[in-house]
Amino acid sequence: MSRLFRISLLATLLIALLSPIFLVSPVLADLSPSATEACQGLTGIDSNATAGCNNPDSTGSTLGNVLNVAINVISIVLGAVAVIMIIVGGIKYTTSGGDQNNLESAKNTIIYALVGLVIAALAQVLIHFVINRVATSSSTNPPASSSTGQ
Repeated sequence: MSRLFRISLLATLLIALLSPIFLVSPVLADLSPSATEACQGLTGIDSNATAGCNNPDSTGSTLGNVLNVAINVISIVLGAVAVIMIIVGGIKYTTSGGDQNNLESAKNTIIYALVGLVIAALAQVLIHFVINRVATSSSTNPPASSSTGQ
């Protein structure tokens, strides 16, 4: 295969894989009723349904929520990059033409992409575990109030 054909094939695959990212439009919830109005509507339905209504942190954007969203976005990006690299490694493997150097390079690309994917998944599990532990310990042990001695 000619070098130009390989480059155009790779470019076509990248465009085909990345185009849905730019075509998706976000769908946002209607936030017109306030949280208080939503909780008042739940009181007549079920007494257990209003469990989070008295907690002001349940609807706000706390640091834990922001970190969870950021970690999820980073994990999605890393997962997409790993899948793309696995595809690139597969293309390199099929177009190697039996050359040992190209075969070894393709195998390394696939192996490194899989290792990166596993590390990213384990990192996400570890980070969520730590965030949940910190959030649990801070909610069960409120900080001591400082007294001025008056």
